[in-house]
Amino acid sequence: MAEALEKMGAPAEVIDAWRPSDVRQDDAEGEFEVFEQNREIFQVFMAAETQWRYVGLEGVPAGLDYAGVQASAAALDVAWNRDLLTGLKVMERAAVKALIDARGRSRGTGR
Repeated sequence: MAEALEKMGAPAEVIDAWRPSDVRQDDAEGEFEVFEQNREIFQVFMAAETQWRYVGLEGVPAGLDYAGVQASAAALDVAWNRDLLTGLKVMERAAVKALIDARGRSRGTGR
């Protein structure tokens, strides 16, 4: 998959997310490693990046549209099961908090 993404000109962070071993991605604080047992969760989460739901006039992130996330998992041939869903919910909660905090910082509210 990583090779196909490279040929299509995908961004490096997307390509790195699909590397079959030692999956790494840069973030604001450096690099992090995705443990093997979390690889499919991470891959589905990244593939579902367009499945966020936003609420209110300001478009506050509320969480993932799980029908779309499930379609992303199916497209990757990843089984939809309790472990996957639990891992995705953990990532979703952390991402919602980070997105809301970033919105607050960009507006100068310091949240």
